[in-house]
Amino acid sequence: MAKVIPLRQALIGMLAMLASLAVLFFGNRWSDTLLHSSGPPGARWLGVALAVVSIVPWIYCLAWGVAAGDEYVQHIALVGTALAFVLDLLAHVAFNTMVDARLLAPSSYLPELAAAIACWVVGCAIAMLYYRQRP
Repeated sequence: MAKVIPLRQALIGMLAMLASLAVLFFGNRWSDTLLHSSGPPGARWLGVALAVVSIVPWIYCLAWGVAAGDEYVQHIALVGTALAFVLDLLAHVAFNTMVDARLLAPSSYLPELAAAIACWVVGCAIAMLYYRQRP
């Protein structure tokens, strides 16, 4: 049976997700600014740390959303995450092979976070469709 999340908890979760997306967006911008600065190496290390730390709130919100779901949602998220790992690996191998084969410019760039998010959404969608069609 599906779990019901109280309205207050759902609103807090939604606000936390929006805040984590803002941290993810602005953290990436600030990190890029620090990484491409001509300042001391410490500033670039701070940019690396900021890039990593800005992802943590978003991952926490995803984990909270999965934990708040029922057993079906948790199972879909687990299988979808496993599929996403494989899809992300295949996407990166295909992209790097296309660059090596000169089908793409050597300066081409595959954004890691966007690719990971897209693969996770596709993996969860495939898992959901599979378990809905299964007798």
